[in-house]
Amino acid sequence: MNAVISGQAGVALLVDGQSLCSIQVDRPDEIVRRRPRDVPYLLGDAKDLQFLENVDVKDVGRLLELATNQMDAVHLALILLDADLAWDTRRIAAEELEEELRTEEVAEFVERVLYAHPLPASGDLAGAHSSCTGRTDRVRRFLQNLDRLQTAITEVSFAWEQIPTSVVGSSQDRQFALSVAVREGLFRELVLHRGERGSLDTFRRSVLRKRHFAQVSNHREILQQWLRVLSVADETPAWPEQIKSRPQFVAEPRAPVQGSFTKKTRIAPFVASAVGRQMLKEIIAEVQLAVEPAELDLAPAFIEPLLDATIRGEVVRLDTSVEASRFGEGDWMLVVIVPLVVNATERLLRRLAALEPSEPVSNDLVAEVVTQGEVRRVVDRVGSIRARNLVKLLSSALLQSLTARVESLRALQG
Repeated sequence: MNAVISGQAGVALLVDGQSLCSIQVDRPDEIVRRRPRDVPYLLGDAKDLQFLENVDVKDVGRLLELATNQMDAVHLALILLDADLAWDTRRIAAEELEEELRTEEVAEFVERVLYAHPLPASGDLAGAHSSCTGRTDRVRRFLQNLDRLQTAITEVSFAWEQIPTSVVGSSQDRQFALSVAVREGLFRELVLHRGERGSLDTFRRSVLRKRHFAQVSNHREILQQWLRVLSVADETPAWPEQIKSRPQFVAEPRAPVQGSFTKKTRIAPFVASAVGRQMLKEIIAEVQLAVEPAELDLAPAFIEPLLDATIRGEVVRLDTSVEASRFGEGDWMLVVIVPLVVNATERLLRRLAALEPSEPVSNDLVAEVVTQGEVRRVVDRVGSIRARNLVKLLSSALLQSLTARVESLRALQG
């Protein structure tokens, strides 16, 4: 059996001959039969796909859980380094990251990602350090190493970018080679070699033994050009000025304020109708009641502006002064629930539109849309640590509410 795993989506596809099935990280014992047309909806825009050969279901379940934990840890690290978030949010992120880093494979994965690009000027290492507590020794050591190795990270990243297009191929080929190099730990390994003044020849021999990187087209020449830049630079008194002035990007960019949870082609007309908008507000209220009923009385004043902002494609971030003045202060649940409901409804509308007019709605259709991985993705984009501890409850409440309305949604879509 072969498999495709995404920790970002929280889904694994199982391919056995002509048979296609899936499992989800929150329901690893439940194997669901799929059709090829289901794949884009299951994986969404996930970019962390792992392709496995000759594996069994038990191994896939274990690797899916690990991949999900690895992506969670990267998101926690980015929250911890985010200067725009409140100290208390970052402190909770540090404590949750401490638990994740207890697993060696998770700790190394975070380093593989964050050692691939230098931190931007907005990456707040000092604030991250101050958010650590006496219970976060692993996180503190991780931050110390990240700080200490920034020069080596910058050098290695700059050298990669100098690989000629004639060697690496198109921009798509370059991106594929980069993703493989990051996942295989090449950047991390080379950064550590630089930090310890290790031999480039030793690193070269190590890379040539890596099976997945060997699948990259022209991988030997790519490696040679990458190391050539570092070798030449080591023979000069100083690195080129471009390193000091070049734009720098964190390994996984933070979602911009003007982002998009939705594709307006379906959700905007739906919300424009009075019935559709009212249905969304009812779903929001039901999820709010299930998750945090104490805040229900505060919600009416903010539902409309939050709904409008989400439909416009804005990502409302918690714990920033601008957003607090617009939508109320504190890490409260409505700011998470509104985009969560809009995102899930949009995805469900697209799934319903793909059905033939006479095709019945399966019992699994809503469950394919409302996964814990997708809920976690929205929660992380909003930046709510509190909601991360309620992902299972949020998923369950949203699943129940949408399932009760799936036929009505199909009729309204008409």
